[in-house]
Parts: sequence; C-alpha cells; structure tokens
Amino acid sequence: PKSLQVAYKSIVEETVAQVVAGTKTSDVALHDTIMKWQKNAFTGFVDKGGRHWKADSYARAIIKSTTYKVYNEMRTRPAEELGV
Repeated sequence: PKSLQVAYKSIVEETVAQVVAGTKTSDVALHDTIMKWQKNAFTGFVDKGGRHWKADSYARAIIKSTTYKVYNEMRTRPAEELGV
C-alpha cells in the first residue's frame, strides 16, 4: 500500500539526514531504521525481479546508496552553481 511506502521512505530519509549531518554513524542509523521498520511489521519484500529482500539487507543497500547520492550532490552542487 502507498501509505506504507510513504512511512518507510520517511524513515529512510530521516536516517540519511542523520548520517549526513553526522548525528549518527551509519551503523547506528542502520540499526535504528531496522528497529523502526520492525515496529511497523516490515520484515522484507520481493522486488519486481523476484529477488527476496530481508529488511536488514534492504536497509543497508538503500541507506548506503542514498547517503552516497546526498554526499555527491553536496560536493558537486557548488561547482555546478559556479559553472565549473
């Protein structure tokens, strides 16, 4: 359901913001995310390709990739704004 997707997405966004801001390490943020998901009965899912994802594997993958994207954006945006 869409409401569950929104809830899980907001948890990931909060987690990434904490890692990027330096208020939590990625390991602590990962643990907190998994605990929040479990409180909401999310233990995993099957993606479109048929791959079975456990909550911890999915959280690790999505937090790592999203954090990288945010760091990269923060690093490159000033240069782009200056036309470099």
